[in-house]
Amino acid sequence: MEISTDLIEEYGLESIVESIQEGLWIYDRSQKKYIFFSDSIEKIYQRSFLEFQENLNLWTEVIYKEDQKIFEKSNVNLLKQGVTESKYRIELKDKTIRWVKDKRKLLRDSSHFPRWVIGTVIDITDSFKEKNELSEADVSFQILFHENITPMCIYDVNSLKILEVNSSIIKVLGYRYDEFLEKSILDLILNEDRKAFSELLDDINSETPKTTQESFRFLASNGSKKHFLVLCFSSVFHGKKSVICLFFDKTESILYEQKIHSLAKNLEEQNQNLKKIAFLNAHQIRGPLTNLLSLIDIIKRENKLNIETINDLQNIANTLDRSIKDISQTIKQGAFKEFSEITLLSESSILHIDDDILQLKITQALLSSLKNEIKYLPYFSPLVAIEDLVSGKIFPDLIFLDLNMDECNGWEFLEEMKKKQLSFPVVIVSSTINIEDYEKSKTYNNVKGFICKPLSLEKLQDLLFIKV
Repeated sequence: MEISTDLIEEYGLESIVESIQEGLWIYDRSQKKYIFFSDSIEKIYQRSFLEFQENLNLWTEVIYKEDQKIFEKSNVNLLKQGVTESKYRIELKDKTIRWVKDKRKLLRDSSHFPRWVIGTVIDITDSFKEKNELSEADVSFQILFHENITPMCIYDVNSLKILEVNSSIIKVLGYRYDEFLEKSILDLILNEDRKAFSELLDDINSETPKTTQESFRFLASNGSKKHFLVLCFSSVFHGKKSVICLFFDKTESILYEQKIHSLAKNLEEQNQNLKKIAFLNAHQIRGPLTNLLSLIDIIKRENKLNIETINDLQNIANTLDRSIKDISQTIKQGAFKEFSEITLLSESSILHIDDDILQLKITQALLSSLKNEIKYLPYFSPLVAIEDLVSGKIFPDLIFLDLNMDECNGWEFLEEMKKKQLSFPVVIVSSTINIEDYEKSKTYNNVKGFICKPLSLEKLQDLLFIKV
């Protein structure tokens, strides 16, 4: 099989052609076929040219399994640098293992397209044995480094550039092999930890491996942080003074420790809050409550209720309300603001769902004092209300909804509305002052307001934008 002399001269391939007895091949990437294949290759691989031509993956398939990564790295270098050289083992048909040296060069055509790959293959098994280059240490490195489940990397002492990584660290941090080789060891570490890690590197010597006593944070390709204890020791890699680093993942244990610390802190804060609640209960709840009970006893005995007594009851109720809110704020460290996004026209209708009959009567009395003719629909049963809404028996402009009901609570009612695709606007009217209830209400698109009981005339006016 012949090859163009012009191609050889243009790309300076005379020296390669001279070594044709060692095994020369040329592959056309655009035509996806070999345009030159020397007989020496057939002898080295014990496979014919036809076998290679019919199966373009045969080059990879014959490589010894443990050396596959060496070949993959070689291909990366070829595309990146245009030239590569690697040594690896191949398995012959008779199961014999041979070592070869593979040299490749990428050639471009006149339009700078990387069209051809030209390479030589030499069987170096015998020379390795003669020079003792194929030592147990070389094989051990492949096993102990590339196949180690512990994440590892090797970096150059002078430039700090990463020279080699194993598959475990690729899996843990998520960078591609070629991305690792473009980074320095410090590029993998968070800025805040680089100074401390640099001090560790300065302290490494060949006699004593250096292990970190605390973890460093490394940045994975997806932006997450990994905590590693690092063991470093000096070495020589491909003739360069280098350092081998082993990484021991402590991410889960550190996160667990942080969670325990946060939990302990929260428990301490809750303990302090409980002490505050106990004080409020003893001094600010119990006192007004005893006064309220005494007033009720007087009213029962005298069988009359004057203005002065009503005012006293109102003051006690206000004091209790403020104290209960103080307790809630102590528990939740925050309060919420009532809100509404409702504007009702005259002759609108309001469906009020609350299993407290007294609350329904109070609301009806308040609405009757407004000049607008609002139709009031009180419902003691939330399940009956759902049935009438679905059937179309009622079609309110607005729904007042209590949260704490025995038959069906307010959240369950809202979920039923969602399931049955009922989009009526809802204003929650509840005695709760829990910030979590307030935040949860915002997750429902049809909840347009949230106010706390007691429902006063002023709150009703503000809620509905109605003037008396």
